[in-house]
Amino acid sequence: MITETPSDPDEAFASLAHEAHVWLARPEQILDPDYLERYGALLSSEERAQEERFINAELRQLYRVSHALVRTTLSRYARVSPADWRFQEGEHGRPEIIKEHGIPALRFNLSHTKGLVACIVTQEIDCGVDVERVGRVKNLEGVARRVFSDVELEDLLDRAGADQEDRFTDFWVLKEAYIKARGMGFQLPLRDIQFRILEDGAAEMSFAPGFDDNPSEWQLHLQKQTYFDEPMTAFRLATALRCGENASRAIIVRDIVPLSEEALSSS
Repeated sequence: MITETPSDPDEAFASLAHEAHVWLARPEQILDPDYLERYGALLSSEERAQEERFINAELRQLYRVSHALVRTTLSRYARVSPADWRFQEGEHGRPEIIKEHGIPALRFNLSHTKGLVACIVTQEIDCGVDVERVGRVKNLEGVARRVFSDVELEDLLDRAGADQEDRFTDFWVLKEAYIKARGMGFQLPLRDIQFRILEDGAAEMSFAPGFDDNPSEWQLHLQKQTYFDEPMTAFRLATALRCGENASRAIIVRDIVPLSEEALSSS
C-alpha cells in the first residue's frame, strides 16, 4: 500500500490513527559531509557523548544517522524542531518521548544493522521494529537452539542454504520486534514466543503456557528489503503493533535521507 504522508504535522499525526509508518535510511550511502554535520548538530549532549565512545568511524556514522532519523521523523508528526525532542528510558531501558505540553501521543522504536536503519512511529500504541541483514549470523543452528521454539527449530532444520538463512532471519526479526514493542528486551523468554509465517508478509504468534500476554492483541508484519547495490544486499524487516483485538494498522514503509526534504531542512 502506497500513500503520501501529509506534509502538515497535524494531518500526518491524524493519519497514524489507521496507519503505522516505518522510515528507512542507509547510513553507508549518506556521504555528503553537510548532511552528516547537520545530523550531529541535532543530537543532545548525551547523544554526542555516546557517539564519541565509538572508536570505529562506521559505527559512529551509524549512530549519528539513526538518531538523526528518529528526531527528523518525529518532527513530521509534531510542531517540534528535530533538535528539541527529549527522551527518557523506561523501566527496562527503552527510550520514550518525554511528554511535555503540546506534544502529541507519539510512540516510536528504532532498529539498525550494518547498512540499514529503521524507525517506526505510531499514535499511542506499543510498537517494535527490527531490521537484520540476511546471512549475518553464521552458526544458525546453535543460535536457534537457544532462542527458537521446538516448532520453529524444526521448520528451520527442514531447510538448507539460502532458504534456511531466510527463515532464520524471519524468525529472528519477528522475535526482536515483539520484545522491543513490549519494552522488556531479552528479559522475555524467547523460546516461549512462537511464530508462524503466513503469506503476504503476515505472521501469527502464540505463547507457551503461563506466558503473560494475549497474542490476539498483536499485529505482525514481515517483509524483505532488497537493495541492488554491488554486492546486492537483502534485509528482513519486521514490525509488531499492539493494536488490540480485531484492530489493525496499514504498514507504510519508505526510504528516506534524513533532512533531505525542504520541509525539514529549515528546521
